[in-house]
Amino acid sequence: MRNTIITRLPTLCNTEKFNLKELREQYDLLEGEAIRQGLELSDVCSKLHQMNVLAQNLSAILYSLCDSYEAGDQAAILLQVKKLSKNREDAKKVRVH
Repeated sequence: MRNTIITRLPTLCNTEKFNLKELREQYDLLEGEAIRQGLELSDVCSKLHQMNVLAQNLSAILYSLCDSYEAGDQAAILLQVKKLSKNREDAKKVRVH
């Protein structure tokens, strides 16, 4: 087989000159790359979802904390600070990278 480089950019090789065996080899390479990228994308989407849930939870607590502060409710402020502290502890246990 010729040394052929497959890139994500427009190809610089003349695929018309490939024989059937070379085309199959290139297809197998591209299929493997597509599967690898699909798995990587799935992993990234999962992590993004986890980060989104974390951001929404923190946002809800911060809004509640502000509401409690504006109402002058010391017990509710303490409750919201405890929730923030618990979230921080949970985040230390499960890191999202």
